[in-house]
Amino acid sequence: VALADWIFFKHGFQANETLGVVAIVGGSVLYTSFDLQYDATGYVLGLVYMISMIFNLIYIKYFFEQNQSLNMWTKTYYMNMLAIPLLIVMVLAFEGSAVGELSWSSISNSGLVCLGLAISLLGGALYAPIGKQLFGLSDAATQPGVSDTAQPGRSKALLAAVILLAVTSLSTTYTYVSSLNSQSQKFKWPLREELPSTRQISRHQNPEDCKKAKFMVYPFPHKQSTRNIGSIYGPVGYWLAFAIHEKRVLLFDDRDWPLGDCPTKNSECYFLPISKCKVEDLDALPAKEKYIMPNVDAYHTAPQQARVWHVPDAWWPGNGKDVIETTLWPGNKYRHKCHFWKEAILYLFQLQPWIKEEIARSMELSFPPSFDPKRAISMPIRASDHCQGHTLEHSSPGEYDCSKYTIERYMALAEEIRSYDSDVDTILLSSEDQKVVERGLKEYSDRWNILWNKKDVMQGTGSATGLTQTANHSLTISEVL
Repeated sequence: VALADWIFFKHGFQANETLGVVAIVGGSVLYTSFDLQYDATGYVLGLVYMISMIFNLIYIKYFFEQNQSLNMWTKTYYMNMLAIPLLIVMVLAFEGSAVGELSWSSISNSGLVCLGLAISLLGGALYAPIGKQLFGLSDAATQPGVSDTAQPGRSKALLAAVILLAVTSLSTTYTYVSSLNSQSQKFKWPLREELPSTRQISRHQNPEDCKKAKFMVYPFPHKQSTRNIGSIYGPVGYWLAFAIHEKRVLLFDDRDWPLGDCPTKNSECYFLPISKCKVEDLDALPAKEKYIMPNVDAYHTAPQQARVWHVPDAWWPGNGKDVIETTLWPGNKYRHKCHFWKEAILYLFQLQPWIKEEIARSMELSFPPSFDPKRAISMPIRASDHCQGHTLEHSSPGEYDCSKYTIERYMALAEEIRSYDSDVDTILLSSEDQKVVERGLKEYSDRWNILWNKKDVMQGTGSATGLTQTANHSLTISEVL
């Protein structure tokens, strides 16, 4: 913009102004040179945006150069009026939609950029003649000594138009905000697009051409398996790390998943797709392009030329820790495996909108308006089939001695936490075992404000195959989940 000032408007610059421009340019070059996640598409879009902004600013400078009689208020009105129609169009286009759930998957980034530029150009073309009329910008108005305030009728018309547009914009915006009363919008949901690392996973998982990509297919638990969603988290985090390491797209073979309680019968009953590529499309590939790993150790000798690796429903190869810590950030020695696990779960298990609505309704029902998370302790207590010596059917053997992990021990730890922070007064108690919640409410409500999920079915097991073995047999699997 400064260069255009000098070339087109013959503006000179003082030494300190020139130094300032040089410092800005040098600083931006220095800043971008340290970009650890360089993405060409992002920089191209940034360049397009920058060019459009430069053109916009230069045009505004030209307009004001040609109409030097405009006072500061008139200039401000003109700038704001340029923006109001676009805001109104955007509000009207998306009114009633839940902002967090808008899906742009069908519109490419370049398409959005072109749409934005087209709207900007159209707005400028429309406002050139309109602005001239509203502001009284006749040829005489550009002559020295002739002020725009010399035309009071048009000034009043301008003021009326600005007020009308402002009221319309505020009214429409109020309607738009009021429409955002879907329950899920009252809570902050982490999204894939928020973190640089999950955006990086998304780019890996959505190649330009699925027909040319290579794949690693993870099988979801079969009908006889007792494993549920929680026990799937561990393995898929490692397999996603290996898939990225091997430059393969991770897919779930979750067809006819026992917990899939919807027409598709797969994980997309509850979670968003993890890739635009589909596991069903791999069935038609010839056998020579597929490799079925007999066990996790076979990973090291798997043929690279095979387009599809079917990995076992098991944990991970021996060197999994090293791979998972450096998957997204090669050479970074300061990342723990938990960092990638968090990012993997955030990406792979993004909830469908209807589940967010259900969870939000449960939270509205269970949490009072005065709830302060800074004064609360989250206390999930696993019991029932997690305890050694249990007699529940359809479950794996217990994993620990529940006599050592009683609710008394949990509450003693809560008291210890409160000794460091006296403001802590709330327990968020949850368990699949109804007896645990009942004891907590009965024995500790006098010292603690205990909140629990009023819609929790507390089915008495963590087993996937036993989820419907509840007191209320009319419950569906999706209701239990």
